[in-house]
Amino acid sequence: MVEFVASFIYAANGDHDRRSLWSNLVSFSSQMNHLPWIVLGDFNIVLVPSGISGGDFRLIPAMDDFQNCMFASGLDDLRFSGNFFTWSNLQQDENCTCRKLERVLVNENWLHTFPNCFANFMGLWDL
Repeated sequence: MVEFVASFIYAANGDHDRRSLWSNLVSFSSQMNHLPWIVLGDFNIVLVPSGISGGDFRLIPAMDDFQNCMFASGLDDLRFSGNFFTWSNLQQDENCTCRKLERVLVNENWLHTFPNCFANFMGLWDL
């Protein structure tokens, strides 16, 4: 039997409101020293500018907060297949905006324990 910890995320929309989530993840990570940990869900923020297609890039400071949280927590993206972008405003014209908001993050213990694990992202357009 393998023990692991799974954390399911639905982050707030506002940058300020997400800061307590980042703080909680960093604090919780110190308890994950020897356990595989997977953190998955809707983080409501992109990690890097390439996670945005269309629209504006005013999210840069919030991206830094997310990146710092991941680094301090020892979390990294799990390899994945399927759609890169996980959210869209579903417009078919020049106003189309896509984002990578959903992620599956894991710690090093997860990768060591489950080396063949990967995520598969299906978008609304696949349903």
